[in-house]
Amino acid sequence: MSRSLPLGRRDFLMARIRPVLAGRVEASSPDGSAVSPTVEEPPPPPWASAHPRVRRALPQLELRAQLDRFACLASSSQVCTVCVERCPEPGAITLDGFLPIIDEARCTGCGACEPACPAPTTAIRVLPRLPSLSSPTPSTRSA
Repeated sequence: MSRSLPLGRRDFLMARIRPVLAGRVEASSPDGSAVSPTVEEPPPPPWASAHPRVRRALPQLELRAQLDRFACLASSSQVCTVCVERCPEPGAITLDGFLPIIDEARCTGCGACEPACPAPTTAIRVLPRLPSLSSPTPSTRSA
Protein backbone atom coordinates (compact mmCIF):
# COMPACT_ATOMS: atom_id res chain seq x y z
CA MET A 1 0.00 0.00 0.00
CA SER A 2 1.61 3.22 -1.08
CA ARG A 3 0.77 6.69 0.06
CA SER A 4 -0.21 9.28 -2.46
CA LEU A 5 1.07 12.14 -0.29
CA PRO A 6 4.78 12.63 0.38
CA LEU A 7 5.98 11.41 3.77
CA GLY A 8 6.46 14.33 6.15
CA ARG A 9 9.37 14.79 8.55
CA ARG A 10 7.20 14.14 11.60
CA ASP A 11 5.77 10.95 10.15
CA PHE A 12 9.25 9.79 9.14
CA LEU A 13 10.72 10.39 12.61
CA MET A 14 7.79 8.81 14.42
CA ALA A 15 8.06 5.74 12.20
CA ARG A 16 11.77 5.46 13.07
CA ILE A 17 11.39 6.15 16.83
CA ARG A 18 8.15 4.31 17.65
CA PRO A 19 9.58 0.74 17.34
CA VAL A 20 12.55 1.75 19.53
CA LEU A 21 10.27 3.23 22.20
CA ALA A 22 8.08 0.13 22.18
CA GLY A 23 11.16 -2.07 22.67
CA ARG A 24 10.69 -4.06 19.47
CA VAL A 25 13.97 -2.92 17.85
CA GLU A 26 17.30 -2.07 19.47
CA ALA A 27 18.41 1.51 19.13
CA SER A 28 21.34 2.04 16.81
CA SER A 29 24.04 4.66 16.60
CA PRO A 30 24.67 6.67 13.39
CA ASP A 31 27.43 4.29 12.31
CA GLY A 32 24.96 1.35 12.44
CA SER A 33 26.23 -0.46 15.53
CA ALA A 34 23.70 -1.49 18.16
CA VAL A 35 23.58 0.60 21.31
CA SER A 36 22.93 -1.32 24.50
CA PRO A 37 20.60 0.47 26.89
CA THR A 38 22.23 1.58 30.13
CA VAL A 39 19.20 1.61 32.39
CA GLU A 40 19.98 1.23 36.07
CA GLU A 41 17.58 -0.61 38.32
CA PRO A 42 16.09 1.87 40.83
CA PRO A 43 16.52 0.93 44.49
CA PRO A 44 13.45 -0.55 46.16
CA PRO A 45 11.33 1.89 48.15
CA PRO A 46 11.81 1.81 51.93
CA TRP A 47 8.29 0.51 52.58
CA ALA A 48 8.76 -2.51 50.31
CA SER A 49 10.07 -5.26 52.51
CA ALA A 50 10.68 -8.94 51.99
CA HIS A 51 8.71 -9.85 55.12
CA PRO A 52 5.40 -11.62 54.50
CA ARG A 53 2.30 -9.93 55.74
CA VAL A 54 0.81 -11.25 58.94
CA ARG A 55 -2.95 -11.57 59.09
CA ARG A 56 -4.45 -10.52 62.36
CA ALA A 57 -8.08 -10.95 63.27
CA LEU A 58 -9.98 -7.80 64.09
CA PRO A 59 -11.67 -7.76 67.47
CA GLN A 60 -15.28 -8.86 67.32
CA LEU A 61 -17.49 -5.92 68.20
CA GLU A 62 -20.89 -6.39 69.74
CA LEU A 63 -23.71 -5.31 67.42
CA ARG A 64 -26.78 -3.59 68.81
CA ALA A 65 -29.87 -2.14 67.20
CA GLN A 66 -30.43 1.58 67.66
CA LEU A 67 -33.64 3.46 66.95
CA ASP A 68 -33.91 6.85 65.27
CA ARG A 69 -37.18 8.13 66.74
CA PHE A 70 -37.52 10.94 64.21
CA ALA A 71 -37.38 8.52 61.25
CA CYS A 72 -39.78 5.98 62.80
CA LEU A 73 -43.30 5.90 61.36
CA ALA A 74 -44.69 5.57 64.89
CA SER A 75 -43.41 9.06 65.73
CA SER A 76 -45.81 10.48 63.13
CA SER A 77 -48.81 8.77 64.83
CA GLN A 78 -48.90 5.83 62.41
CA VAL A 79 -49.29 2.34 63.77
CA CYS A 80 -46.25 0.26 62.78
CA THR A 81 -45.15 -2.90 64.55
CA VAL A 82 -43.01 -4.49 61.84
CA CYS A 83 -39.75 -4.39 63.82
CA VAL A 84 -41.40 -5.99 66.85
CA GLU A 85 -42.93 -8.74 64.69
CA ARG A 86 -39.69 -9.53 62.80
CA CYS A 87 -37.35 -9.59 65.79
CA PRO A 88 -36.40 -13.22 66.59
CA GLU A 89 -35.41 -12.41 70.18
CA PRO A 90 -38.46 -12.25 72.46
CA GLY A 91 -38.60 -9.00 74.39
CA ALA A 92 -35.68 -7.30 72.60
CA ILE A 93 -38.04 -4.78 70.95
CA THR A 94 -41.20 -3.79 72.78
CA LEU A 95 -43.78 -1.07 72.20
CA ASP A 96 -44.26 1.85 74.58
CA GLY A 97 -47.52 3.25 73.30
CA PHE A 98 -46.77 3.47 69.57
CA LEU A 99 -42.98 3.85 69.76
CA PRO A 100 -40.68 0.82 69.79
CA ILE A 101 -38.19 0.50 72.65
CA ILE A 102 -35.01 -1.57 72.21
CA ASP A 103 -33.73 -3.49 75.23
CA GLU A 104 -29.94 -3.55 74.74
CA ALA A 105 -29.50 -6.42 77.19
CA ARG A 106 -31.70 -8.71 75.09
CA CYS A 107 -30.74 -7.46 71.60
CA THR A 108 -28.29 -9.82 69.89
CA GLY A 109 -27.61 -7.55 66.89
CA CYS A 110 -28.85 -10.13 64.36
CA GLY A 111 -30.09 -7.37 62.02
CA ALA A 112 -33.51 -8.85 61.20
CA CYS A 113 -35.25 -5.59 62.10
CA GLU A 114 -33.14 -3.30 59.90
CA PRO A 115 -34.24 -4.48 56.42
CA ALA A 116 -37.82 -5.00 57.66
CA CYS A 117 -38.32 -1.33 58.61
CA PRO A 118 -40.82 0.23 56.15
CA ALA A 119 -39.88 3.85 56.92
CA PRO A 120 -38.46 5.89 53.99
CA THR A 121 -35.29 6.43 56.01
CA THR A 122 -34.53 3.29 57.97
CA ALA A 123 -35.40 3.99 61.59
CA ILE A 124 -33.55 0.99 63.03
CA ARG A 125 -29.87 0.51 62.34
CA VAL A 126 -27.64 -2.25 63.64
CA LEU A 127 -24.36 -0.65 64.67
CA PRO A 128 -21.28 -1.89 66.53
CA ARG A 129 -21.13 -0.97 70.16
CA LEU A 130 -17.81 0.61 71.01
CA PRO A 131 -15.86 -1.24 73.71
CA SER A 132 -15.15 1.93 75.70
CA LEU A 133 -18.85 2.78 75.88
CA SER A 134 -20.20 -0.75 76.40
CA SER A 135 -18.49 -1.53 79.69
CA PRO A 136 -16.34 0.87 81.70
CA THR A 137 -12.98 -0.46 82.76
CA PRO A 138 -11.75 0.03 86.34
CA SER A 139 -9.20 2.62 85.17
CA THR A 140 -11.87 4.83 83.55
CA ARG A 141 -14.39 4.76 86.39
CA SER A 142 -14.64 7.85 88.48
CA ALA A 143 -14.37 7.48 92.25
